[in-house]
This record gives sequence, structure tokens and C-alpha cells, in this order.
Amino acid sequence: MDQARAARRGRLNGRETAPSRFTAAEIAEIRSEFPALAELTYLSTNGLGLLPRRSAQAVATRLDRLTNGGIAVAFADDEELAEETRRRVAHLLSCHADEIAFTRNTSEGILWVAESLPLASGDEILVAQGEFPSSVLPWLGRAQRGVVTRFLAQAQRRITPAMVAAAWTPRTRLLAISFVQYNSGFRADLAALASVAHRHGGLLLVDAIQGLGALRLDAAATQVDFLTAGTQKWLLGLQGLGIFFCRRERLAQLEAMHVGPGSLPQDTDPEDPLAPYDCNFVAAARRFEEGSRNYLGLAALSESLRFIDEIGPARIEARIRELTDYAVAAAERRGCRVESPRGAGEWSGILLFTPPGGRPAKEPDDMRRLMEAMRQRQIAINGREGCLHMGIHFYNTTEEIDRLMQAVDAVGG
Repeated sequence: MDQARAARRGRLNGRETAPSRFTAAEIAEIRSEFPALAELTYLSTNGLGLLPRRSAQAVATRLDRLTNGGIAVAFADDEELAEETRRRVAHLLSCHADEIAFTRNTSEGILWVAESLPLASGDEILVAQGEFPSSVLPWLGRAQRGVVTRFLAQAQRRITPAMVAAAWTPRTRLLAISFVQYNSGFRADLAALASVAHRHGGLLLVDAIQGLGALRLDAAATQVDFLTAGTQKWLLGLQGLGIFFCRRERLAQLEAMHVGPGSLPQDTDPEDPLAPYDCNFVAAARRFEEGSRNYLGLAALSESLRFIDEIGPARIEARIRELTDYAVAAAERRGCRVESPRGAGEWSGILLFTPPGGRPAKEPDDMRRLMEAMRQRQIAINGREGCLHMGIHFYNTTEEIDRLMQAVDAVGG
């Protein structure tokens, strides 16, 4: 990588640098990858990210080859595609490829840990009150075995390391928390939370779907134990595919509950029908993959990760900070109150803010009127808690935020 490109990405001579801002030409080139942006003001990446042209083309190419080549294509390409994508995920997370497995979604990764971690009756799992159900239900499902799920109330939409340390008990075994809270956009301090958990002999499991692809996350530096994320939001992938990270030294702590031929060092058909079945599972996270993978999803993810890497995660994060700061200022000028934490290290691409007047809409008709105004103006945005709930990615622009605020003005007036 030459020095100019390294500086754009935010690294030079092995050191972090201030990433360069996107040029107008770069923004135009990036936006050309997303045809939906020609018609929509798209502020809903927190619900579903846009698929780049190149990723859609990778899927189309693979479908075409499968249509014409069938099993020959699968035998020739499946394993290579899976391992290439695994390496790209590992590069994004700054971890080893053998620490990565592919899931169907975020929930499956959490289920792998919930069902494979040896827990005794009376052991406790600590979760934040208000978490997305996928981070909670797998643990509640273990109540019949005596596992206790304890809820930690958020304070001003935050969960801090001090709060976790105060809530930890001698029976607490694991903290399950989101990297970014889906409703407020609060970003957790994963390194500090991991330190608290490990100091007490516990573990940290992270639901990363609302941050990974938008915000940098170094799995090695933060020392998270397990991480899971669907690919369909900020990673610009397809639904039906997720990633799972298991730190090498934690693999032995998980019982081999979710296994199949894909869990073996070599997934091959037995030659002898009387041969004993191999139960020597691979010493890598992919032992949980069981069998056939979502290769169309992998084709899309591989290209989207290539795209993210070309732009540079540091530049993407800086671009999102720039755009969300702009949106916060624009909202506050109109008398809206931003509910999302915005302090250093706790902001994200998700913004939750009230309509003008600083109060959430109390009447359902008021919120319906606001959302209808957005739809009429071709603005894709969500509503939550009587507020506007937006997800801003690197492909958005200040002009799109202005368009949103003009709609807010029109309805508020």
C-alpha cells in the first residue's frame, strides 16, 4: 500500500493517523455503488443496509455459474470462497481466521454460546435491560436448567464498566451486551467491560450487529471472548448470514453441542459404510458450522468486506462521526432533543431524536403523520419511542440530512 492510500485509510508507518476526509469525487463514486440512493434518502441502515452493486454482481455471477455448472461449481469454489471470506472477516476484526465461524444470523452465535457453555444451576448471566431480544432469549431459555438471567438497568441509556462491576456477584459467569444498542445507539466500552468480566473470572459476549462495519472493532485489543453479528446491516451483506468470533483460548470452554460434518478437519463422505464416525472436531471456531453454508451470502459478504477495506475502516468511522454530528446540530437547532449518547467513545451511526419541541410524540396519530410525511418524500427512516430513529452510514450525505430536516420542518410547522 502506498503512503497516500495508507494516509487515506488512517494508518501510516504502522501508526494511527487522522484519516483524510472523503472528496466529492469519492462520495460520488461510493454512491454509484448503491442504486437505491438515486430514488431514496436512505437513513435506515440500522434496519437493513444497502447491498453494493459489486456484491450483488458477485451473487449474480455465482447463481449463473450454479445454473450452468451445478455441482462442479460447488466442488470447485465453495471451500475457497468460505476461507477467503473468513480471512476478510478476521482482517476486519484484527483476529485469527481460525477464530471465525459463519452463522445464519446474530442469534445463532449467541445460541452457540448459551447452549455450549457449561453452566450450573444458580449460575448467573448479566444482561442490560432493554437489550434486543436475541441477546436475552437464549439465556432465558436456560432457566429450566437453573441458570439465572439478571437484568442491569441502564442509566441515561448507558451501561458503564463501573455499573457492571457493581452488579457482578460470585455466581455471575458472563456479561452479554451489544457493542451498539439498537435503540439508542450507545456504544459500549468493550475493552473496559472485558477487563471487568475477566477480573472476576467471567466472560464477555458481544452482539456487534449495530456497529460492525461502521465502527472499528479490534477483537484482540478489546479481549472480547465471543462476538456475533448478522451481515445485513452495516456490513452491507445479505440476510441469512452472520459471523461468530471465539477467542482461541475460549474454544475449549465450549462443549461440542452444535456439530456435524462441517465440524471435522475434512468434510468428506465416508468411503466405508462400516467405518466408525469421526468425532475429532477441528480446533477452530468453524467446528460450530455443522454443514453446508450460505455461499450466496458469503459471496456478497466477501465483496462488501473488500469494499469496506478499500475505503478504510478508520475513514468510514470518521465519515459517520462527521455526518452524525451534522445531524445532531441540525436537529437541535429545530428544538429536537437527541436521546442518543454522544460522548467520546459512546457515539455511533444510530441517532434517536424527538420531533420539534423536545418531547417524544405521545399520540400514535402524531407519529403516523410524521412517518407518512417521510414516506411521501422518499425518506427511508424508522420511528421508535415517539422519536425518529435513523442509521447513518458512510454512503450518506449532508444534503440527505438537510432533506430529512426539511421534512421535519414541514410537519412541525
